[in-house]
Amino acid sequence: DGRKVLRGYLIDITDRKKAEASLRDSEERLRNLLENIPDHVLIVDRLGKIGYINHTAPGFTREQVLGEHLSTFLQPESAARAEQCLENVFKSGTTCDLEASDVNFRSYRIRYVPVIQDGAVASVLVVGTDITEQKRIEKSRRHLAERLAFAREDERRTLARQLHDEACQDLSAASIYLEQF
Repeated sequence: DGRKVLRGYLIDITDRKKAEASLRDSEERLRNLLENIPDHVLIVDRLGKIGYINHTAPGFTREQVLGEHLSTFLQPESAARAEQCLENVFKSGTTCDLEASDVNFRSYRIRYVPVIQDGAVASVLVVGTDITEQKRIEKSRRHLAERLAFAREDERRTLARQLHDEACQDLSAASIYLEQF
């Protein structure tokens, strides 16, 4: 009869839109958290290659770090311990902690946390806290404690010398004087 008919159906996608918005908000909160915490957060694969980093250590750009092996940025003795720690996390699925120094001689407290997917360790979350200033303060405190101990010992020696040289002479003189009476 020449009439045009439109047929269709509606699907309620309200729940999906809410879930997508919630996911975007959650991702934004996580991104803000990772970008603003002082710690370095990395994701490292089984080969030790860095796949993600929230922010880099001084002297490095994100492009220089991504895709590189984590131990590249550590002092040789620290790199060996870090590789052993990473291997243990992949084997055992348990966390591992260590202190290490980077190539710029900054000190870090590093925690390796396994990321489990399908019952196996898929990658490792590495959280590095810069403790360089803390180490410097500890060293300064030890130095001051050593100086204080030295100063106390020096004062004891000075006091002992004064007692020996001055007080003993005075006592000897008093003893001789008293013997005369």
